[in-house]
Amino acid sequence: AAYEAVARSFKDRGVAPSRRLAFALVGSEGYGLSGSRRLVHDLGNASHAIAGCRLSQVSFVVEVGPVGLAAPNKGGAREYYLHWTPGAREANQSIYSAFEEAADDSEGRAVLRTPVGTPGIPPSSLMSFSNHSNIRGLVFADFERRVKNPYLSSYMDDGENYDVSSVYIAAELVAGALVKVAFDGDDAGQRIDRELLNSTVVGLSDCLLTSKPGMQCDLVQRVADSYLTRASLYPGIVSYEAADDQSPNDKTDLVRFLWGYLATRAAGLADLSDVGGAPPCDYPSGKLKCPLAGQVCARWRSQESGSKSKNGRCVAANVQYAPAWSHHLTYTVGKDGYGKWGVNGTAGAILDEIWTESYWPPYTPTALVYMTEGFAYELGLFLAGSALTVCWFYAMGRASRHIAKELKQT
Repeated sequence: AAYEAVARSFKDRGVAPSRRLAFALVGSEGYGLSGSRRLVHDLGNASHAIAGCRLSQVSFVVEVGPVGLAAPNKGGAREYYLHWTPGAREANQSIYSAFEEAADDSEGRAVLRTPVGTPGIPPSSLMSFSNHSNIRGLVFADFERRVKNPYLSSYMDDGENYDVSSVYIAAELVAGALVKVAFDGDDAGQRIDRELLNSTVVGLSDCLLTSKPGMQCDLVQRVADSYLTRASLYPGIVSYEAADDQSPNDKTDLVRFLWGYLATRAAGLADLSDVGGAPPCDYPSGKLKCPLAGQVCARWRSQESGSKSKNGRCVAANVQYAPAWSHHLTYTVGKDGYGKWGVNGTAGAILDEIWTESYWPPYTPTALVYMTEGFAYELGLFLAGSALTVCWFYAMGRASRHIAKELKQT
């Protein structure tokens, strides 16, 4: 949502910003920060630039962490925290000022705090940048010392654990601050389009955090093909190395939607329906190419009933997929035609955590582990069973005597 608001702000101003902003949506972070580690590696690889951006060009990183449970203070303003890497705030006072000014523009709805007594930044993607190249940055979050959402990144982490108002205010604050940073504080009094931002936050919340409408919502269906109801956060497995890592065919529905969403919003169109009038292209085959440089073929579904136009539209965007598995993994194909994954490097040289799933050949040795209950539980279960057995025999005896007595009287 903040990305769309920033793109719209750039277009409305009509002047190129002083600083370049690059947005990244990073996945597989629950597996040893796999996604951000690979992102840093590819940015630093001289032969592989991501969307024209190199690691040497990255001067600062702003990471948006959990923001859905910001608590209001006595005045009703939501409290957010800026977690800085060591020395980052002092060396980047202009960025801190941009966030402060954005909080002031929120008309009392947001307050910024600096964590007290914390050892540094919380576990986050920013660690991959700071540990690899000492790049400074901050994590924008709704907590000071402890994450508020007890179900974070679990299958129970859904719309019930978030306050949409908290997400909206956070998006407004981040978008406003980034616009100020991009123009070195000279935003010419330009405000973020709050109506657009609120509509996007509410729409994306319905699409990604609920099952109805879920992935069947209009925002998703316009730019992606999905038969899912609830968005799946499972990153999936890589059985083989794809010939083209930019192909959408082997991506999850959520990843393809996010790519299409970023692509169609990159130009900051005043009316999203303008995408429908863009030059057509073949998605995802790419047989019908986009005519201009700097354009990508994004999935687009026309709202016109019975439309037989091409299923893609050429939009001006610089958006790209990046693998989220470790660069230490290599895929080789043997003489038998079967491929397998290997590790390029020694245990002492590899810093990445390489995760695999139990996708082993049938002849691989297996082990079964059985857990036993504690002594107190087993004793309680034995006594309860004994008492139930005694009660059953007693009841059966009473019933037998009563039946015998009734038969004698008859």
